[in-house]
Amino acid sequence: MNHKYTLPGWTYPRSGRIGRLAYFATVTVVALFVFSLAYVYVEEPPFWKPGPPHAPLDDMDTGSAHIMVSPGSSHVEPEPSPLPPLSSLPRPPLGSSTGSSHNTNSSEDDLAAAVSSLHKPEGLRVVGIIFYGRRDRSSILECYLRQNLVSSGGWLDEVIFAANTDNKEDLAWLDRVADASGGDYKVVRMEEKGYGNVYEASFKERNTIYVKIDDDVVFIDPQAIPKAVTTLINNPNALMISANVVNSPALGWWHYHSDVARSYKPELAPNETALASRGNGAWKTSELPTWSGDHDLDFTNFEKFPSYFNVDKPEDIPKHRWLPTRNETDMYTTSIAATNAEGGPHLTQWEIGAQNHYGFFEHLENNELGKYFLSKDYGKGTIWNMRGYRLSINFIVMHGSDVLDYMDIITGHPQGDDEHQLTVEMPRLLRRPVLVESQSIVSHFSYGPQRWLHKTDIMERYFNYANDNVCPEQSLIDPLNPDKTWKSPSNPATSPQSSPSSASTTKPPLSSRFFVRRSLEDNQ
Repeated sequence: MNHKYTLPGWTYPRSGRIGRLAYFATVTVVALFVFSLAYVYVEEPPFWKPGPPHAPLDDMDTGSAHIMVSPGSSHVEPEPSPLPPLSSLPRPPLGSSTGSSHNTNSSEDDLAAAVSSLHKPEGLRVVGIIFYGRRDRSSILECYLRQNLVSSGGWLDEVIFAANTDNKEDLAWLDRVADASGGDYKVVRMEEKGYGNVYEASFKERNTIYVKIDDDVVFIDPQAIPKAVTTLINNPNALMISANVVNSPALGWWHYHSDVARSYKPELAPNETALASRGNGAWKTSELPTWSGDHDLDFTNFEKFPSYFNVDKPEDIPKHRWLPTRNETDMYTTSIAATNAEGGPHLTQWEIGAQNHYGFFEHLENNELGKYFLSKDYGKGTIWNMRGYRLSINFIVMHGSDVLDYMDIITGHPQGDDEHQLTVEMPRLLRRPVLVESQSIVSHFSYGPQRWLHKTDIMERYFNYANDNVCPEQSLIDPLNPDKTWKSPSNPATSPQSSPSSASTTKPPLSSRFFVRRSLEDNQ
């Protein structure tokens, strides 16, 4: 060969070089694949051995055995037996509590006359909508819902639980309760979760008044629903009526400045044996000792709050009670003193919520819920006009026609903020007020940022109050003890924790948990 004319190596055809690269890449991939197979084969289970498949959520049959499968386990836990049919609950006479009178101008109109006396008008349909997701709170709420059903002498024709959760245990508890309701409770499930879908799936009837309730409302005064519905009817231009909610950021400022708030501080050296627990009957504040501690401690300094318990983080705070100082001059160093008109600290600080709840228990025990009322009555309920300020929608009453006509606005917020749409945007666009009926008293347990409220025994106190006074002997349907019935202590003030007894004889469940809604035309 004449090397004088030989071409350099970099001038060889590109196709040859690409072919060699492809060959080496193929060999590398095959080698990695073979190595991976060998590794998987020699590994011990459960790495390569799949566990039993989970049944799809939509296929879950809560009428048969409920199978709970954890990774690598075949443990089968039978579902609790069906509940016996739920019986109606007694209702105290409306207007019997302190400050609960409701005077309206006389009228020859039957509807106005019925509304003014808080007797449900003939032909008026009222439906409760529960934004459901947590069975531990809803078990307390269910007692109050049952008390407010028409079958118990209340105003709710039916209750719809809009299941905004995929948790199987929460759904199973809900199905079990609905099965025993005789058709009073209905369950709506959405393929896609989110508040917007809850509105579209649940609000269907134009001529119905809806009472939308969060699942962690843990107290409803017997006159709360009649009062709120009455105020909506008597104020036809109102967009919606809110209850007077305990532990509400916007309303907490009002409660603080109207002397409803009481002076309570946390028990910094908790007495674990004195805590309220489910079934021990403890809820009354008169049974609590007087708070003792350093009166110079500032409980509005929330950053230092864990250090008062000698811990570094809120999650390390032990479960504890809040105790009355029984000296209202201490109010200025209690947590609630940080409340302002904008509601910000109240929303984010669980300590303010705790003090509100304990003060509420004091008023409840003393039959003084009238202290939450406004002082003036103009004949249409004692109302507070929000004037476009944001308000939590834990317990609101609306006409079905308004929800359906403005569904696009309610569900149109880019972050799904229905609260902003209902209390800020729609009043501005429609020039229709959001009113608070001050004589409609309910209590709301907590907001997301108040998650450390579970470090207190407040939930257990609401459980005991409802169990002893709203569902006596009937019992709450307790998800923590699904096959047990809590019996009310004969003397809740002194009795030790009662032992749950076996549930009564069961009957076959009613097929009431799924239903077909009537068409809109049937309700127009």
